Amino acid sequence: ADLHLYLSTPKATTKLHRFG
Repeated sequence: ADLHLYLSTPKATTKLHRFG
């Protein structure tokens, strides 16, 4: 569920990269 929210945020790319 949180992943969907991150995708909507502008920092989604940064968060996704950190999560790997």
